[in-house]
Amino acid sequence: MASVLLGAMIASAEDAYIESDGSAGGGVNTGFFFGPQSKIEIDFQMTTNDANQVRLFGAAGTQNDDTKPEGECYIGSNAAGAQFFSFICGKSGGARQASNFYAIDTQRHRIVLDFYEAKEFQVWTGSSKSSKALSDFPANRQVYPIGFFCRNNTLYGTYSSYTSTFVYPTKMRVYRFRIWDAGVLVRDYTPFVKGGMPGFKENCSGRFVTGENIAAFTAGGDVAEEKDDPYISSPYNVPGATTSGKTVYLDTGYFVKPSSRVEVDYALLTNWATNNLYTSGSTDVLEAPSGTTQKFYLYMYGNRTNVGYYYWKIGTSEGSISPIGLATAYGVRRTVSMDSNTLHIVTAGYTNATRTVAADKSPLTAQLSDSLRLGTYLPMKIYGLKIYESDVLIKDYLPFVKNGVAGLTNSLDASDVKYSTTVGLLPPVSNVVFTAGGDITGSAYEKEAYIDFPGMQGQGVDTGYHVTRDSCIEIDVSLWNTSFGVNSAPDNSYEPFFFEQRDSSSSKTGVWARMFRRSNNQFSYRFEDCSNAANWVNMKSLDNERHQFKFDGAIGNAAMTTGDANVYSGEMPGTRTAGDCSKTLWLGCDYTGLYHNSFLRLYSFKISEGDVAKLYYVPCIKDGQAGLYDLCTDTFKPVAGGKVRGTMLKGQAFQIAPQPAKLMHTTGENTATLTCLAAGAQSYEWYEDD
Repeated sequence: MASVLLGAMIASAEDAYIESDGSAGGGVNTGFFFGPQSKIEIDFQMTTNDANQVRLFGAAGTQNDDTKPEGECYIGSNAAGAQFFSFICGKSGGARQASNFYAIDTQRHRIVLDFYEAKEFQVWTGSSKSSKALSDFPANRQVYPIGFFCRNNTLYGTYSSYTSTFVYPTKMRVYRFRIWDAGVLVRDYTPFVKGGMPGFKENCSGRFVTGENIAAFTAGGDVAEEKDDPYISSPYNVPGATTSGKTVYLDTGYFVKPSSRVEVDYALLTNWATNNLYTSGSTDVLEAPSGTTQKFYLYMYGNRTNVGYYYWKIGTSEGSISPIGLATAYGVRRTVSMDSNTLHIVTAGYTNATRTVAADKSPLTAQLSDSLRLGTYLPMKIYGLKIYESDVLIKDYLPFVKNGVAGLTNSLDASDVKYSTTVGLLPPVSNVVFTAGGDITGSAYEKEAYIDFPGMQGQGVDTGYHVTRDSCIEIDVSLWNTSFGVNSAPDNSYEPFFFEQRDSSSSKTGVWARMFRRSNNQFSYRFEDCSNAANWVNMKSLDNERHQFKFDGAIGNAAMTTGDANVYSGEMPGTRTAGDCSKTLWLGCDYTGLYHNSFLRLYSFKISEGDVAKLYYVPCIKDGQAGLYDLCTDTFKPVAGGKVRGTMLKGQAFQIAPQPAKLMHTTGENTATLTCLAAGAQSYEWYEDD
């Protein structure tokens, strides 16, 4: 893989901005309630000069009621086509205090709305200022929070419990948005990109904030960027993954009690309308079930006209929160907290939506008989999960990757690790698991290369090697899917193998090592004459951990280690003959290539005779094809459907060529070209100044 980096020396970069295309939902909620001591400053530039009446920022209220004042900065007035900056507040029946004040254009401006010090409405164009005196803001704060790029048009709710949608969006660029209260800076938004998503860094709190419709936003200028926070994500855009009774989810193993409170930090990966956020008691809750069965779940429902609403159920009670706008809120990070009586939703630390079980409904009255699951039918990122009992934190799950497998680890108990589960799925869905993303760094196992065998027919690798009774086989491996029911055998009649060499004659050597058996779900092996077919040895219960196996035929010993821990060591059973097997050894499935295929995560595979390595496979990519590179013979074996991960490839090294010790700059030249050769790498990144 090769790439060319072309860098141009620019005298000065354009200031950073976030631009909205004016789409519905393209507003940013500040969570701030404007009041008589408040001041707002917006640094912006209109990108259109149409005749629509649109808002730069604002919040709805009741114009004729000073106890619920409205305040907004907008363009235009009641008369269509009157293109002026104006300001309205609820004082004196909604008087427009700065109606048609300053003609709109597409230059960059800074508007200051100050009720605390200057008591002016100011429009700055460069160093030039135009201003208008303001009357006092009503004594009461607005009952709904300010949004910018738009107005917060609230449909339901009260001061402490509200839902909102942002209307009258504006096509413009925002360079900065700030709010002061009684002379103290309380909100400071600067353009920012996090995890590839355009939005704002709110510098007072450090939070990343974006709108509910991220498709409305683009970033431009010299925008600061950083990776997303660590997360694991459930699959999406996989055929069959959302069929009734077939799902991929993460089971916490926790049984919700009346004293429990669950808090999940998440973001949707797609704008699918019908998905569950988390569920306990049912794997099929596309709509709320009836009856008196105790339930505890929250999900999105989109089969009717109420697309994108939250639905929830606690005990036997069902309710909805609407309209949060989840149908367009994919990518927006939220925190949802549920207990036996209440559902609470937070967006970017500000937007709160609260609902309580009605007095005539039943809260949760007993411990549930099914454990809590995450990501059921819902393509989502999971940033964290907390579980409380009687307001005491008992589980604090954080994104985690071990041996290449994504899951959640409990920060309060290092032994408590949870991975995804596959239920009732056949290929191509049965090989789908949660993946990791964001700023998950510092783990050696993430850098060490491995190759995923996809568990599909035709995936196996014929090593071409005839193993004898004196061979020593070493394999460094983990499983990334331990589910039952693979390929054409959902009843698990066929048992996946690590590797296999088997001759139909009972007088020849047979070398088998099975991932698990239907009867005991354990790591098992056999290295013996095929006549002793029933003589299996079980080494350990099946798991996703990375293990090292060594089957040494010369001394008749088998061993299993996990890191530095010796898990198993024992004598190989059976009688091993001296005859050669007519079949060669296959890695990842049996030699027929039909069944017994394995969901392997392979780090290395080695066969030795005496002290001499005869075959030594390591993960490699050649000409874009994932496979295994034999260090002994300098040959490459492709793996159909395989994927290589990690950067520490032993087969081919990453290079940058040429590598000048110093890049000289000549006056008048403003470009430099560097060529990057990434042989064997699946991806790479350029960095400047670390």
